[in-house]
Formats: sequence, C-alpha cells, structure tokens
Amino acid sequence: MSKPVVDTEHTKRIPKPIRNYLLEEFNGKFSESHKLMAQYNMPMLEGFAKFRRSIQPPKGDHQGALPKHIKELISVVIEVTLGKGGGHEGPGVSHMRHAVRVGATPEMAHEAMALVFFLAGMTSYVSYGINVVRAAEDEYAKLQAARNKQATKKSK
Repeated sequence: MSKPVVDTEHTKRIPKPIRNYLLEEFNGKFSESHKLMAQYNMPMLEGFAKFRRSIQPPKGDHQGALPKHIKELISVVIEVTLGKGGGHEGPGVSHMRHAVRVGATPEMAHEAMALVFFLAGMTSYVSYGINVVRAAEDEYAKLQAARNKQATKKSK
C-alpha cells in the first residue's frame, strides 16, 4: 500500500501525464528539485520530464536496448565516480534503490562499485560505493519482505 502524495500548491498544478510519470519513477514522491521547478519554472519541469522519459521510459513502454536496471546502474556508477548527485542520501543511492526496484540485485550493485574502485579509486569506493551497496541490500530486503508478506496472505 503506497502512501498518499503530499502535494504543495505548486505540485498540484503539474499536468497529469507529467505528474503520473514523475510519481511512478520517483517512488511516489516529488523530489525537492521537482517541487522547486513546479514552483518557479513549470516549463523547465515539463522539459525535464519529457527529456527523462525519452531515456527512462515508464513501465510498459519500450525500454530500448538497455534494460531499466542497467540504465540505473550506469547512473549509479557515474554519480559515485563524480561524487555528485543523489540528493540527501549521497551520490548513487537513489538510483541504486530504483535499480533494485526494477530488477538489480545487491551483487550487481557491488560489481558496479568494483568498477568504480577500478576506474576511480578506493576513495570513491569508500566515500560513496559502500553506501550504495548497503542501500541495495536494504531495498532488496524490503522487496523480499513485501513479497513474503504477499505470499503469506495468498496462502491463507
């Protein structure tokens, strides 16, 4: 059961197709950047959503040559290598959580971070990579618990 969306006066104005896409892609929440774009520059938010959708289509749409979890893993590697992005949890974490929700595993997360270690060094791995792997483990455990709960309900 998903939590209701907490709207601001500005997010209420987001056009429905863009609103639905963002909520589906961002785990039922608007990010701080979405809220600010909605408040100050709605065309910017619309452009962002359109551009992002061309690269990261929603569920059910053709995903292109790379599966969605691979695209997310690439985003994780880029953010961790650069040490940028990711919001309050740090580089790579939000993309890693999303990658797990669309099919990645903690093993894939660590393999991606091993590439970071090889390409960008131990500092990137220690500063951000470990946090990314722990986020993957956490998200994977949440998904497994939800699946187990559903299976228990079905068997009753």
